[in-house]
Amino acid sequence: ESRHFELSWNDYVAYVVRNESFWKAEPEEHRIVNQLERRFDSAFLEFVFATTFADDDYPGPLQHWALSPLNHCVDVVSVQPPRVQRVQVKVS
Repeated sequence: ESRHFELSWNDYVAYVVRNESFWKAEPEEHRIVNQLERRFDSAFLEFVFATTFADDDYPGPLQHWALSPLNHCVDVVSVQPPRVQRVQVKVS
């Protein structure tokens, strides 16, 4: 009975999916309230800077998007925000 949404990125630098049971807050980080949030100065963003050659010059200013669906924590680093569209699901 819930609404369904599709989030897509044309390009991304990195993403990770974690089981929410293993989620651990960074110092001064709060649990995602709005299901999709942009994060600043995160450990994941620092990891991407340290382990890839992507930076704010190429491919451009990087953004960390944190998504908290029902049972997972999804983190995406990209230049652009996601495209969000509602999906109609047929129930049989």
